[in-house]
Amino acid sequence: MAGNNFCVNCGAPLQEGARFCTNCGAPVQAHVDGGATEPTSDASATEPQPDQTQRLAAPGEAAPMQPAGAQPYVPVGPGSPHPQAAFAQAPYARATSAVAGGDNRHRTIVVIAVVVAALVALALVAALAHAWLSGTGTGGNDGQAQQGQQQGDSDGEANGDASRKQEDDKAGAEAEAKKKEEEAEAQEEKAKKESLDQQDSAFHDSLVSYYNVLSDYDARVRDAASNFNASFLSKDMDLRRSLASSCSSLKVELQGKVDSLGKMTAPEGSAWTTQLSQIRQCYQDHLSRVTVMDSAWQVDLRYPDPEPHQSEILGPISAGNLDGSNKNAALDDYEKLYPQITL
Repeated sequence: MAGNNFCVNCGAPLQEGARFCTNCGAPVQAHVDGGATEPTSDASATEPQPDQTQRLAAPGEAAPMQPAGAQPYVPVGPGSPHPQAAFAQAPYARATSAVAGGDNRHRTIVVIAVVVAALVALALVAALAHAWLSGTGTGGNDGQAQQGQQQGDSDGEANGDASRKQEDDKAGAEAEAKKKEEEAEAQEEKAKKESLDQQDSAFHDSLVSYYNVLSDYDARVRDAASNFNASFLSKDMDLRRSLASSCSSLKVELQGKVDSLGKMTAPEGSAWTTQLSQIRQCYQDHLSRVTVMDSAWQVDLRYPDPEPHQSEILGPISAGNLDGSNKNAALDDYEKLYPQITL
């Protein structure tokens, strides 16, 4: 190695003990006996190398043939220990250099890929940070506003449902109250009707009781009239006083009936209102008939002998008769009205 200080491929200086050229990567070849060189790399043990030395032809001798792929050498100069290669490199040196260049390119690609991945990661992180910041900023406000709107809508729907429920409950309560009111009114109407029916029934019974004795009073009035006609000219004062007292008592009794009937009122919607009026009028007719006789007796009792005073005594009776007739007007009315009463 002491005399091999330059690369046989590119002519660059070699470091002491170097196995490859630091300039071109060619393996360093050592000098052997006879001037031949052999590579110092391990690859020379397995792969034969062409002889890259060239013997100079003697004067007048043709240059020896070189093996295929051999590189011609030219002298570098006087005193140069190694010839300079005429071409770039030996085939072996080119293969080794290609391998070394391939490793360099692979490392470059890996570095570029790592850089690109780092840039992509940084861009992704920046995008996520921007999105997060946007979410906490305007986007967050929008989200809160949307959430608030949704909450407001939900509250509005809840309030609407509550309002509708209140309205439904109110309507239901009003309907129930109206139903109860109608039922109460129906019950009241029913009770009122039942009460009126009871009252009307009692009223009818009372009218029947008055009606049933009308004929009896008519007979008593007729008897009083007969007694008056038979005795008003009698000179027996005691008889006339007795008959006059009996007529007066009948008058008081009939007056009581008329007063009682006058106080009676027919129940609402009674079917016996007309009958009340008819029965009341019949009793009034009986009272009128008795009244004129009672007045005639009062005149009659003034005289111990009534006969000379006949016209004066009959004056009240004549006043109660129909015009141009000897029939009492009240009696005529009673005889027409009584048959019309139906109970």
